[in-house]
Formats: sequence, structure tokens, C-alpha cells
Amino acid sequence: MSKNTAIVLSVIEAGMSTSEAAQKFHVSPRWVQILVARYRKGGVEALDPGSRRRPPWEEPARGTTPCAPTESTPTAKSPCATPARCATSASAAPTPD
Repeated sequence: MSKNTAIVLSVIEAGMSTSEAAQKFHVSPRWVQILVARYRKGGVEALDPGSRRRPPWEEPARGTTPCAPTESTPTAKSPCATPARCATSASAAPTPD
């Protein structure tokens, strides 16, 4: 049994208060509240520690900067030089009048 599971079971089954459980397990009362809420929402499986990293498809590529529309035409050094990398590159180019 993990520490998180023991904390939650102390509160849910043994009737311990969050502050009592926090003192017993040397954690903050807020952490006990978070664990109890996770347990009520997803059961024991929700108490397992998960990764805090974003999935690779949500992270920006290394060495790139977010594209911002400009009034000039993108250059080869601009992050918007390749239309596939930035949807704003087409709207950033000036239109002929």
C-alpha cells in the first residue's frame, strides 16, 4: 500500500480529520484534501503519482519560438518562413493592392 493510499484510507475509513492525517503522515492538510478528492473522483488508481510532463505532441519543438504575424514577408531566418511550421505565415505576407 502506498503512502497516498494510507492517507486516504485513514481519512475515509478511519474517520481521521485531514489535519490529523496530515500530522500523522508529515504532509500538508491541503495535500490530504487533494488526495481525498482524487480518490472520490477516480478511486485508488487516481492516487498513483503521474507524470507532470506534457505529452510530446503538446510541447513546443526545441529551438523554436512561437510565430507571431508581422507586417513584413517572412525571411529564411524567420520562424514563420515555412508555412507548415506556422499558420500565420500566409496571413503575415502583405497583399498586393
